[in-house]
Amino acid sequence: MVRRAPQSPDAGPATTAEPPLKTLSLAESAAARIAREITSGTLRPGQRLPPERDLATAFGVSRGALREGLRTLESVGLLHARVGKGRFVAVTTGDAPSVALSAWMQLQAIGDIITVRRLLEPAAVLDMPATQVQATARSTADLLRQLRQANARGATAEATRLHAQFHLALIRFGSARLLRVLLGSLIEAANPAQHEIFLNRDAARYSIDRHIVIQEALEAGDIEGVARLIGEHLQPVFVYPQE
Repeated sequence: MVRRAPQSPDAGPATTAEPPLKTLSLAESAAARIAREITSGTLRPGQRLPPERDLATAFGVSRGALREGLRTLESVGLLHARVGKGRFVAVTTGDAPSVALSAWMQLQAIGDIITVRRLLEPAAVLDMPATQVQATARSTADLLRQLRQANARGATAEATRLHAQFHLALIRFGSARLLRVLLGSLIEAANPAQHEIFLNRDAARYSIDRHIVIQEALEAGDIEGVARLIGEHLQPVFVYPQE
């Protein structure tokens, strides 16, 4: 939040400069690239992935960003890890629609994912029963506290996981199961991009500040305000003030 210095009655117009805005480029994630190689058949079921060092070099990403992408693919069932042996392409079947949807989401552009979330997530929040508002507020308050602590420690992967859980908690009482499944897949697919945000100190601070405001509206029982704030927060291009 930008605070302005108080002015005396005789003072002229305020000259406090707004902090410069910066745009964080959320490029295609390593998870999307690996998922594409799996779905195209370049990486076959049961095949072992190259070492993290080689993958990070090939995709031009940091080891941390790569690991977050690999964890995402494990969570949606495209990869599985064997202790002491590495990660392998999973042998999947067609009888798990939610897994297939989550895997498909990994192939989509992050801008498209955020745009669709911006349309659907506020609607799911507005669907929250009045009887569940305070319980949801308690749950999200605990997640937000843990998120802030993880960010302060520089635990970006943990912060990313908690951020997803915060948004999942907001939609869990939506009456339509299909909407919950679709949004859950969208939220998980955005994890690599959110991880990039938490790697940037100013961007992470701004993102958390936006969630604090959402939490305050939720605790006040202002569900319409929560939905509006989420819609404002979810932008295909992430812009934040540089302090």
